[in-house]
Amino acid sequence: MQSPPSAPHALDAAPSTVRHHRFGRACAVVLGIEVGLVLLTLPWTPLWDRVLWIAGTSASHASFARLWLSPYLRGACSGLGLFNLWIATSEITDFRPRSE
Repeated sequence: MQSPPSAPHALDAAPSTVRHHRFGRACAVVLGIEVGLVLLTLPWTPLWDRVLWIAGTSASHASFARLWLSPYLRGACSGLGLFNLWIATSEITDFRPRSE
């Protein structure tokens, strides 16, 4: 009777695979920080008020323009930005290899 195959561990992987995994995680952290900072700050800049498709809205779309310019939507976007930053920083703390 054969024993079941053991589960692969990260330490048993080839060094190039580990480097690719770490590079992918580093790229994800950088992207998460960038997206978080944009979502955190962009809703409170004048650029948010000058969105082209809001500027050309008709009277029937006025309620959508009010929603877009609402501080509640801006706060929700900033909250998403804070969440992205939190996830990215938690990935940074998990990035270091743990000694077992």
